[in-house]
Amino acid sequence: MIPTRRWTCFAFSACAAALLTAASNADFGIRAAGGGSLCAGDETAVDVLVDMNRTGANTTPIRGFALAICHVAYQLRLISTAPGDGITPPAGIQVDFAKITEQPRGVMLTVVVDYTEDRGIPPADNFHALRIGYKVLDAADPARIWPCDRELGSPPLILMFSTGQESFYPPAENLAAAVITSPCAPVERTFRIEAAAEPLKVDADLGTGSTIVDVALREDPVACCPPRLIQGLALSIAVPDDLRVVRFLPGDVYTLGFLAREGPGCSELQLIFSAGRRFPDFTTVLRVEIGTRPEVWRDVLAPAVRQVAFPDICVNAAAVRYLDGSQALIADLEGAALALPVLPRRPFFLRGDANADGVRDIADAIKLLSWLYSDRTAIPMCLDAADANDDGRIDIADAIAILSRIFGGGGLFPEPSLQCGRDPTSDALDCRDYPPCP
Repeated sequence: MIPTRRWTCFAFSACAAALLTAASNADFGIRAAGGGSLCAGDETAVDVLVDMNRTGANTTPIRGFALAICHVAYQLRLISTAPGDGITPPAGIQVDFAKITEQPRGVMLTVVVDYTEDRGIPPADNFHALRIGYKVLDAADPARIWPCDRELGSPPLILMFSTGQESFYPPAENLAAAVITSPCAPVERTFRIEAAAEPLKVDADLGTGSTIVDVALREDPVACCPPRLIQGLALSIAVPDDLRVVRFLPGDVYTLGFLAREGPGCSELQLIFSAGRRFPDFTTVLRVEIGTRPEVWRDVLAPAVRQVAFPDICVNAAAVRYLDGSQALIADLEGAALALPVLPRRPFFLRGDANADGVRDIADAIKLLSWLYSDRTAIPMCLDAADANDDGRIDIADAIAILSRIFGGGGLFPEPSLQCGRDPTSDALDCRDYPPCP
């Protein structure tokens, strides 16, 4: 049976003016109230208040509404939800339907006051709709609790108020968040870098050689709070004129990408991590291949030491970037400078021994294929030895040559094959080191 309305409209235009146009989107708002200054482990409650008459012009009762409140899951955990005082008798109005849905990232509330539309919520502000309890998991960054439109649910819930005749959508400026801050979080954090590398071994015949510098990042610990989440990093590196930055390589932290720039006497790299990362311990964030300038090091046999420095500014200042866009400078960059030994030599080697272990077997083919197609940081220390067919190039043909001679009776490798020796062929490949040969 269709219920009888308590009003009758004979002149539609007059009724429309009185009943359907009194309210506007500007009348409606949602606020998360609470928060404050808390540390990890603390618990708190946040009240969700709705406004339904901000302009003072709305006289139409509200028959239902839907709202959602979001938080960041790594910072806060839901521990309780309850209807607000406004929809809890005897102080609040009796509603026909109220459903609270909890999700890892927030809470949704849907309310229908009266299916028959006989009753409604008198339009007023500060209507208490919901109370949510949280436990603080991570207080390193401010934690927001905000009304979220189209962020929760499937399909996504839209923030909405209904009079039964019209629907209204609170504008963004009428949505207010609660913020939890930590009294123990220091204003500034201290980050440091640490660099390490094997000696740079140079083929004195060609003047070529390179080594990989591992660059690690760490945040100094603070007593009360966990490390902050880092979104990215800008870092500069400078090498002497007789060395060069060959390329930047990824570290042990997965990155979305990086941008390399050249500055006056230095190179800069900007990293963007795939997700916010913490660095409580030194973690390699990038690798830098440092190489020689052949015209300087050709026929030089004297060992040397060169400084690899990390200037505080190249194109931009060396800094880490937080998730909220703010930055912190990296401390003690002078102390992170690396004294890099440069060791020129004219090494002997055995052709086909790509992994430089003194034995030519299937492991050499695996080493070569791994470097060519998988791990580009695993550079063979003696490229002349890896050039199994002595054509002056390192490619799949060398792996085939190794396997052919091991399993297919392909004869001897090109010289030096039977005993340690130097490369009789002039090419661009070098041999930085080959430990099995004196």
